[in-house]
Amino acid sequence: MKRFIGLLALILMMTGCISAAPNSAQKVTVITTSPARRIHPKRSKVIVKKTVVVGTRVKRLPGTGVTIYYNNLPFIYVDGVYYKKLASSKYEVVRPEKGMIVPQLPDYNVEEVCISGETLFLFDKTLYKQIPTPNGLQYKVTGFID
Repeated sequence: MKRFIGLLALILMMTGCISAAPNSAQKVTVITTSPARRIHPKRSKVIVKKTVVVGTRVKRLPGTGVTIYYNNLPFIYVDGVYYKKLASSKYEVVRPEKGMIVPQLPDYNVEEVCISGETLFLFDKTLYKQIPTPNGLQYKVTGFID
């Protein structure tokens, strides 16, 4: 399995689908799903876990995203990962800013934590507070745990 993932990463880097920016140590975890394989007919999907480094540039987003605006700048939020569109038709993975509001958190790896009596949600070292908005309950970035 490790060889398969390494080979897949090498192919993606060679085709230009992914380019890594080595100057950043911040990592983001991305979970993608794919259709069930014939060898496992009872499974509805196969989950593949990848780590994406902040600063990584991609040609295409890994799924359907939601555009959020923070300080009048657009960011694309896809399943827990924040992207900034670049002029070269590429997207760069960025760390979220305190105060950003997203419509939902991913369906995986979200922990409910209590800090100073306040219930927060932790996903990939980012703390979120659930807040009511005219569009329903959403999540505001309140801090980071490094």
